[in-house]
Amino acid sequence: MLCASHTTRSGVAIICFLFLLVTTGCVSTVTSLSPGSGPGTFKVFDVTSFGAKGDGAADDAPAIQRALNAAAAEGRGQVTFPCGEYWLQSVAGAAPSARSLLYLKGASSIQLQGQGSCSHLTTSMPQKTVLEFEDSVEISVTSLRITALNAPYVETYGMDGGSAVRFTGVRKGNISQVEVDGASAGALYLTKGTSSTSVTNNNVHDTYGSAIWEDDCGAASGQNCLPSVPPANNVYESNTFTNTSLDMGSAILMDDGSGASNALVQNNAIGWNRQTITGNPEVHCIQVNNASYVKVLTNSCSGTPWDGIVITTGNNGQSLGVSIQGNTIQNSGTASQGGSGIVVYDAPQGLGISGFTISSNSITTAADDGIRLYAASKPGNVQQAQVEGNTVSMVDQRSPGSRFGIDIEYAAAISASSNNIQCNGKCIAVGVRVNSSIATSPTTASNQVVNILGVPLLIQ
Repeated sequence: MLCASHTTRSGVAIICFLFLLVTTGCVSTVTSLSPGSGPGTFKVFDVTSFGAKGDGAADDAPAIQRALNAAAAEGRGQVTFPCGEYWLQSVAGAAPSARSLLYLKGASSIQLQGQGSCSHLTTSMPQKTVLEFEDSVEISVTSLRITALNAPYVETYGMDGGSAVRFTGVRKGNISQVEVDGASAGALYLTKGTSSTSVTNNNVHDTYGSAIWEDDCGAASGQNCLPSVPPANNVYESNTFTNTSLDMGSAILMDDGSGASNALVQNNAIGWNRQTITGNPEVHCIQVNNASYVKVLTNSCSGTPWDGIVITTGNNGQSLGVSIQGNTIQNSGTASQGGSGIVVYDAPQGLGISGFTISSNSITTAADDGIRLYAASKPGNVQQAQVEGNTVSMVDQRSPGSRFGIDIEYAAAISASSNNIQCNGKCIAVGVRVNSSIATSPTTASNQVVNILGVPLLIQ
């Protein structure tokens, strides 16, 4: 059926010519807002008019790819998914190494629009990303449910698959109101310098890999690969993540080797009620690695398998100006494996972490320390920071009486004041410990420490 129509805010006018053209499809127009730009007229490409059945039996990948190609050829377009079960059983796009089932490169102003969880894309092909855009601008994926097969993650540098949505070098992107269940790598994967992209109001659950994985190298392989333009200004806000990172990574993992900057991680609800599959304890709630000027604000983390929120570096990496404020962290770590509420850790070959703020966070029942600052590279490489106004309660469930409310070790110029540290029972050995640190000497009066096993303040 070849259709010509025009949709405006005031109504719909449609003229349809009953002529079957599956390869061309039924195309209408819609007046809409392009992500990151002003109003524009988008042609609408309904995937069912390109041959997609949505019946849960036919392989719909080729038909959906035809709709994507048509929108890309037009220069801008809205690809729509009526309610249906879209079964994807072949690599329809031309992704490198066939890593993705549906794929566009060099696209501009493309909107993918479903009708909510009833618009369901699913596959049983392991290590395949469902949908990828590469080197593209103004891309929006909205109101879909996507199921990528849970399977053991296989890392191949630059060619990783297994995500629900992958943005590779995308500018001005948007992923919103998407439900993801199952993924072997990062469910929502941003790589190759993807910038000015918002990931908001999504629901990701029961994945082997991270819910959000920002990784500038194409894979966390340790190889040096710097995008020509480092990522900046990404927003991760108001998402719900449940039982993610069951095999690898962290729920939100910013694993950046290229100085990513100015990201906002805010108002996300992250929780676990089951253990990781492989027993790997290195699963955090939020991890910021080698990135600078990132704001981690008012998130909630519950039942994190290991540490709650982490600022860290890899070898030759550096983090500057990270703010961790107003977050709620409950039940981080396990008695057998440990885990602290908030950790700042400079790796043995790291270049330092400085200028950060940890304030107004609430930490309840961490297996190890409440807040831990540690420079493994050299004394003083964790420096110039404020740790203020935090509440730390009932920590040290791993080995009661041996850990600390706040532990500052091999650091420099740390202000630790106005923190409230307490136990409902005997669990913390020391309220605040300062060990081998420079220009860091909080007084007993500057923090409130009650009901602990040992001394309020220990300076070594």
